[in-house]
Amino acid sequence: MGERTSGVNDHTGNRRDAPRDEDPRDIEQEIVSLRDDVGRLVGELDRRRHEAFDLRLQLRRHARLIALLGGAVVLLAGGLRLRTVLRRRRELPLDRARQLAHALALIGQRPDALVRVLEQPPQPAAVPILSGIGGGVAKALTSRLVAPVRR
Repeated sequence: MGERTSGVNDHTGNRRDAPRDEDPRDIEQEIVSLRDDVGRLVGELDRRRHEAFDLRLQLRRHARLIALLGGAVVLLAGGLRLRTVLRRRRELPLDRARQLAHALALIGQRPDALVRVLEQPPQPAAVPILSGIGGGVAKALTSRLVAPVRR
């Protein structure tokens, strides 16, 4: 069962497994045509590969999307920061007084720990400065990458 060929005919009515009686020139012409088609396809794939990895081209093509994503990240970070600030402002004065009393009690127990903390550079002031520097560098790099290529 199923050991012989199916005997299916192609669209011309000839059996598929039958040898073709074609002229060698026709076969050679078909090979040349197929080779040209494959060459064009490979050329198109190469062109698309170059476009896909060309960072300047992608930045120019998708500048709006990149700007929207950057704006969304900035808004998200700003929203989180605002939420933190507002939460701190909403603390009840009694809670803040308790926290202050607790902090003063800790300072009274170990004043040397306070001296070590005060000797460290203030980190909260460094964050906005570094963010500003990073934003400036990112803006400069983006403007250089998006600038039109001179040829």
